Amino acid sequence: MANHITVKILSMRLETKECGVEISDNGIVIATGNIGLELNPDGTANTAWIIDTAKGIVLNNRRINLEQESINKITIKTMVLGG
Repeated sequence: MANHITVKILSMRLETKECGVEISDNGIVIATGNIGLELNPDGTANTAWIIDTAKGIVLNNRRINLEQESINKITIKTMVLGG
């Protein structure tokens, strides 16, 4: 799995600490919405926080996908006894 994460900033409001984003993982949009916002001491947007938050969203999405793939691979055989 390639590791190409894209974060598109759709909107940002420093006064309300809101940051609307579109997050893509390998070209597939996995999340769109407000992720919140942390500010630097000088009142500017903390871009490192935005990046870390986006990484967390992508990692969680990948974990969920891996779990679902594992579940889908499970096969259950049933046997009727005494039939």
